[in-house]
Amino acid sequence: MTTSPDGEPVAVERRLREILERYGPESLITAAITQARPEILRAVNTVRTLPRPPQPR
Repeated sequence: MTTSPDGEPVAVERRLREILERYGPESLITAAITQARPEILRAVNTVRTLPRPPQPR
């Protein structure tokens, strides 16, 4: 949810907006994303707060 279809980093809100615009208001995808939005945002925030593993030297 933080990567664009082209593989570029993107804010989760922008990504969700892009998905909704691409599929349109009548799509089941739009309905699912709209319903799951709170959980998607929680998941992204959870991952962002995880400790980062040490980088190899």
